[in-house]
Amino acid sequence: MRMTFHRLGIALWVLVALIPLRAQTDNLFGEFESLEALLDTEISTASKHKQTANDAPAAVAVITADDIARHGYRNIVEVLDSVRGLFDVNDRLAHRIGTRGISSLTDSNHRMLLLVNGQVMNEWLRGYAIVGNASLLILETVERIEIMRGPASALYGSNAMFLVVNIITRDGAQFDGGQVGVSVGQEGERVASATYGTSLGGEADALVSVQTADIDGSDYYSAFHNATATDNDSERFSKVFGSLNAGRFRSHAFFTTIRKQMPTGGYGAEFGNPDSSILDERFGGQAEFEAVSSATANIRLRSYFQSADSVIRFVDAKSRPPNVQGSGVSAGAEGRLIWDVRVNNRLTLGVEYRDNFNTSLKASTESGIVFFDGGASSSVLSIYAFDEYQINPDLLVSFGVRHDRHSSSGSSATAPRAALIYHPFPASAVKLLYGEAFRSPTFIEREFVVPFILAPNPNLRPEKVQTYEAVWEQRIKGAYFATASVYRNDIDGLIQGYSREVTPSMFRNGDKILASGVELEAWARWTNGSGGYMSYSYQHAAPAESDERLDYSPAHLMKLGATVRLLDSAFVALDGRYISSQFKLTRSSDTQRRVSDGYFVMDTAITTKPIFDFLRLQLRVTNLLNTAYEMPLERYDIDRDNDGIPDATLDSASQKGRQIVLSANARF
Repeated sequence: MRMTFHRLGIALWVLVALIPLRAQTDNLFGEFESLEALLDTEISTASKHKQTANDAPAAVAVITADDIARHGYRNIVEVLDSVRGLFDVNDRLAHRIGTRGISSLTDSNHRMLLLVNGQVMNEWLRGYAIVGNASLLILETVERIEIMRGPASALYGSNAMFLVVNIITRDGAQFDGGQVGVSVGQEGERVASATYGTSLGGEADALVSVQTADIDGSDYYSAFHNATATDNDSERFSKVFGSLNAGRFRSHAFFTTIRKQMPTGGYGAEFGNPDSSILDERFGGQAEFEAVSSATANIRLRSYFQSADSVIRFVDAKSRPPNVQGSGVSAGAEGRLIWDVRVNNRLTLGVEYRDNFNTSLKASTESGIVFFDGGASSSVLSIYAFDEYQINPDLLVSFGVRHDRHSSSGSSATAPRAALIYHPFPASAVKLLYGEAFRSPTFIEREFVVPFILAPNPNLRPEKVQTYEAVWEQRIKGAYFATASVYRNDIDGLIQGYSREVTPSMFRNGDKILASGVELEAWARWTNGSGGYMSYSYQHAAPAESDERLDYSPAHLMKLGATVRLLDSAFVALDGRYISSQFKLTRSSDTQRRVSDGYFVMDTAITTKPIFDFLRLQLRVTNLLNTAYEMPLERYDIDRDNDGIPDATLDSASQKGRQIVLSANARF
């Protein structure tokens, strides 16, 4: 876009001021909920049945469709960037979410569980969950996002180590009409979407949504290489989502495909080569039926499947295979009984079976020489139970446990959890939480081989965490809410990525890690749509026998944001985040070096109310202050003078500066 930031902003402000808007309910933004109504929203992620976040045995945040629309969030990462205790690590190829001090560049978000309407989106081959632009959903279809911190394997099994993100979609009757949208931005960004939802009569409804995007990207200057990569940062994706509901039957299906280039020259690939990229394609769906529904019992039956295919190319890679192709299918079924044994006692029982099959992984050179071609099937049989007992109106206790049996390794894992929730005052809640979680090794971690570089490790065991947490939640005069929490994570056997300091290396279980911290947050929300939030997190994660902070683990996180209603014309939203410095241990010298300085980034969005009752415009500016900052990149040592001795280290990737996107959405 040739129009400068200032001229584009002035043009939108003039447009907002000149167009009179009709005074009516804004269907795009929805009704303006009070904070009380938001806090009383029923969620299902924490216990697999409906309850308010106040009574949930976990620390839960809820991001609504209104929040997404007003702040202009375009993907799951931008949503999570506003949540306390979470931070994004972006190596310009993929986004990885760090949680409470735990982050790894070999982590493919496999220590968080990403759900859509309760269906697991992590694929089995790598445990990878997509949270960037190509995440499986178009955000216009989202009703709310439930974000649960802490261990949740007692309900969900593997991968639910530190975080569960459950995206709840709107049904066709809720959407009630059609919407088309287009957006254009710097770096040749072009995105188009269309969504239509309708009632089919009775209790039936349907929704379908499609989106396609073509983003050229920017030139990437690397001080490490002292060169600029051009035409090497593109991102192209398409996705389709649909749902069909009828009475007690609910279903959805999805398809997504993405190709993303890698501009950094990381992972040992040749810098500036446009063929270094990742291609990821997925499709799947879920069907759920409420078989029994009575005053005291509810039985739900659920089936699901997901197919994932990926092709990764690191052209001229000196430290890893240049071509890796992987695919796999996961399918399963679950039965769940929710039984009110007494008025004050609810019991949840469930059984789940998941089969991972047609899994294959192939690694080859550019000339076609294959040095790994393998595959495996695996199944998991799980049973779980969860009991909640209301001792009196102010005191609730709950206990739960899940047991998983994995066929591939013959191993099993058991995860309990317990919670005590006390309401000392009507507007207060104190939660004492204990939980355990685990993550089973992925196929790549256990079986993958790269000659002379990476050896398999069939003896990998599941990594485990024990969490102790105390939470205080306080409502203040209806429009305000504050929360404070302290936690400790005892982590055993965290699977570490391979090291180039040992050849051949392998994935291995690490030593015990202790992670502890404090989180503070305050919200304000008024019925005119204005509001704000602010949070601070201190986190310290280190090996039990050392006080050296873990690699890529910032000590301080601060988030702040606000939405301001401008008369009847528009909303202005601001989101800011501060992430402190991150370090990397150089094991050969046993010293830490800084790989990224602390940084503060602010985003803003200006969103009009519907023009002519159907058209909404939005100006979204990310990195408003044009902050220059870097994020960690997987370490790669290079021998510049070809003397056999590495003399330079690439371990950070510069991030994008100010980006401007203008979008228009029309309802019909």
